[in-house]
Amino acid sequence: LGHQVMVHLHSQALPGRVAKMVALLDPKTGAVNKKKPRCVCARQLSILHIEVEEPVCIETYQDFRALGRITLRAARETIAVGVVTNVDL
Repeated sequence: LGHQVMVHLHSQALPGRVAKMVALLDPKTGAVNKKKPRCVCARQLSILHIEVEEPVCIETYQDFRALGRITLRAARETIAVGVVTNVDL
C-alpha cells in the first residue's frame, strides 16, 4: 500500500499511489476470491483504490469508455491496466 505509480488516463500522466487493495477476483466469473489481499501477482484480476495528487477528468467505463480506461506504470514498466468502476470525489 502506498506504492507510488504514474497513472495514465487517456492523454494525461499523473503521479498517484495505490491507496487500498480491496479484493482479488476470479478471472472466469468475476466473483471475489479473497478480500484485502497482501499482494497482486502477474495475470491476476483485482479491485484497487487509486489516489491521484491533483484533480482529473475521469468517468466510469460504463458511462464513457474512452475516459474509463487506466494504465499504471512504475519505473518505465506497465504494472497494471484496467477500467474505472467507481469514482469517489
